Amino acid sequence: MIRRATRETHMVDLLDRILDKGIVIDVWARVVIAGLDFGIRWEVRMVVASFTTFTRDHLASWTQ
Repeated sequence: MIRRATRETHMVDLLDRILDKGIVIDVWARVVIAGLDFGIRWEVRMVVASFTTFTRDHLASWTQ
């Protein structure tokens, strides 16, 4: 007998993996219109992880 995974099980496993491993999203952008740099810049860093994973793996790079 073959059992198929349900969507709920899959989402729980995915969330568990993300919180265990962590995801870091780092974005840097600037505004240039028609070749003119307006000096507007954005820097965004977002971490999705459990607190344990963040302190173990990402805290050093976050504070730099």
